[in-house]
Amino acid sequence: MKENHGIRHIEWNISLQWMKRQKKYCLMVVWVAILACMLMQTGFLITDGISSAVMNQRKNIYGEWEYGLVNMDADSQTLIEDHPFIESKGKIQIYGVLAGSYMDNKQANIGTMDQTAWNIGYLQMLKGHLPENEQEIAMESGMLTALGYQGEPGEKITLNIVTTTAYQNDMVGKAYTYTLCGVIKDYQVNWDICNRNRFPTGIVTKAGAERIGSPLESHMLIRADKGDSVYEDLKKSDKLTCGMEENAKWNQDVVKQMPYIGFLQAIRVVIAVAAACVLYLMVSHSVQKRQEMWKILDALGMEKKQMYQILIFEACACYLIASITGMGLGTLTYLAAMKGWEKILGYPLAAKVTGKAYAGTLLYSFFVFSFSYFFSCMKLNKFRKGGTDRQKIKLSKRKNQITRLTPLSMVLCDWNYRKLRKGIQILLIASVLVMCGTGYLEIRSDWEELARDRQYTGNGYMLNVQPDSNTQGISKLTVQTLSQIEGVESAEAYYSTDSDERNETEYTIDLSEYEQSPYIEKILETEQLFKENVNAHNISFHALGVTRWEDLQRFLADVQEGTVTREEFESGNFCILVLSPLREQDDMEGIYLPWYIKEMVKDSDIRESQIKAGDQLSVTYHGKKEVQTKQMRVNAILRASSEKNIHPPYPASSGICAVTGKNFWKQYGINTVDDYCEKVRILVDDTADAYDAETHILSCVKKAGNIDLINYHEEYAGRQQTCYSVTGTFIIFGIFYLIMVVIVVSQLLEAERQDKARNHQILYALGMEDAFLKKMRCIEVVLECGIALVLGVAVLISYYMMK
Repeated sequence: MKENHGIRHIEWNISLQWMKRQKKYCLMVVWVAILACMLMQTGFLITDGISSAVMNQRKNIYGEWEYGLVNMDADSQTLIEDHPFIESKGKIQIYGVLAGSYMDNKQANIGTMDQTAWNIGYLQMLKGHLPENEQEIAMESGMLTALGYQGEPGEKITLNIVTTTAYQNDMVGKAYTYTLCGVIKDYQVNWDICNRNRFPTGIVTKAGAERIGSPLESHMLIRADKGDSVYEDLKKSDKLTCGMEENAKWNQDVVKQMPYIGFLQAIRVVIAVAAACVLYLMVSHSVQKRQEMWKILDALGMEKKQMYQILIFEACACYLIASITGMGLGTLTYLAAMKGWEKILGYPLAAKVTGKAYAGTLLYSFFVFSFSYFFSCMKLNKFRKGGTDRQKIKLSKRKNQITRLTPLSMVLCDWNYRKLRKGIQILLIASVLVMCGTGYLEIRSDWEELARDRQYTGNGYMLNVQPDSNTQGISKLTVQTLSQIEGVESAEAYYSTDSDERNETEYTIDLSEYEQSPYIEKILETEQLFKENVNAHNISFHALGVTRWEDLQRFLADVQEGTVTREEFESGNFCILVLSPLREQDDMEGIYLPWYIKEMVKDSDIRESQIKAGDQLSVTYHGKKEVQTKQMRVNAILRASSEKNIHPPYPASSGICAVTGKNFWKQYGINTVDDYCEKVRILVDDTADAYDAETHILSCVKKAGNIDLINYHEEYAGRQQTCYSVTGTFIIFGIFYLIMVVIVVSQLLEAERQDKARNHQILYALGMEDAFLKKMRCIEVVLECGIALVLGVAVLISYYMMK
């Protein structure tokens, strides 16, 4: 006991003395641990930050309100105002409607909106402020332009207002004069719920609204504290008689479906696993490096718990230094990255760091450190016992057989001794390949999808004549005005058979001559699921009318058979038949639709339709009063079989599509095709001032009358900016991850080299030659890299197949 007494209570001193003697190695261990914690913290923060930024970007467009309550009565208002779990209640009241056809829908409202509704709606004031007295008004920018005002605060504006929601364009209102106090960024164009006629385009005070009369409609934007359960209870309540329009779940579902969200989650998993492997390897190697010290301490009578205390002291010191320093550096890296991306993108990213992020890194690193040191303690306990008799017998047999071993068997024996460490080492090398490969595939996929969006929807807008409107269409003068707006790349005008659905008419095509074709069989099979009494004589036909030579060029660029000359175009007698590859829908057996519906490019095995350029096809117009059948000559065939052949707008339905000239429509009595169109696709230049272009576009649209405007620009810009963010995130992660793996693997190889140097002295004494050892090293490198390569490629192939 006396001998043992001298070594008691000196555990901390022993550990400190060893650290001083091995400070170079200890600093390397701590540095790798700091790097691992830094990578975890940066990874967790950036993935959370980008996900939050995507959601915030959608909130900036669509608002933060979760449900909109429309046309509320007194009981519904009382129920919501007294509800304890509704966190935000934004009140909106409509007092009047502008007389005249100004909006791109049926009416433009004047009313009140409280501060809560403004805040959770994420409305933006471009100039000035909200009204403060009954003489002031704040209005949407596009509406001011449509009314012919300059849109400067202080400007006097006169509005003709009617006090009924049963609004007709020919109503005459009463004139009210206001002073413009604020210019609001157009928000209703993005809100599907409002249909551009429920919420105010002009906001006044309560007193200013009472000048007009009493409230015509009352609405609310709400956000609940406890989410879905509150909304479910409201839907079941008998007192709530108003309509409920959802916003939040739609936003969340859209974000979850975005491909890069899954990629960000995969990055989190890879970082967490890699950091755990690195920390375990460094801790395990640190413990094993001191075998000689353990032998001496064991011979001096140190107890097991004292050895464990040394490890616990080292674990605590390493954990506190690595986790705190790593989190600090990770946070700084995250903030710097976010600020840099904000300057590059001109797009606000969520840079706020919450306590949850720190807690997650601390808990996870604590778990990894605890597990690593616990496992190392178990190995230390086995070492103190000196190994079992069976292990000693195996070691003796290996020494007796060493002269008969081959280089490969020696390498395998060595790996069996270090199997856990070797396995993790191979996994780390393979993970670099997986990280780079999956990152490349994902980023390439995101950018390709963005390019398809650029072609399919475009960075801009789509205009459609409203189904219930009696207007002749969008005038060619309006299209010309749109194309001349600064920042607009192009404005493409089309006439479409889809617009005739509002008149309850349709077109069919006779393909009975080709009904044996597999392509026509698939189309007919799908048609029969949607409609009754369908056969090869009356397959649905969708035509896209082109009356401008420049709009036809992008179709002609990809035709595979035939062509359309300038003379044929000028005459108006031409037809380009579009045969899109079909794919069976995953969720609907037997339904074959064009690939562009799901934004997937997939060549089918039915390209050959047997229809050739020069063929005559019969097209029948089914009107309300009469049925007309005309012959149509196919000038060219476009088989859209690759991404570059995306030519919107196509009808998203089954049947046959074609691009036709003006005479196709005139022969059925539709003579407005010369002066009007039904669809306009507006592309905005990526480098243009999108907001300025949007204001002028909205102004033209509102003047044009009953037009539905689909805003693709906000979505496209958001996705483009997110692609930049994801690419930057991957580059940062890749650099940090590669540095960490290189440091860890190099240290492990150095430690192995030192261990093998001692073992090789024994092998030299037993007659081993240098050539034999060189072969061992070569075989080990080939095996290690080969296994890592096979694992990495297997994972990449699996990932690619799942994609």
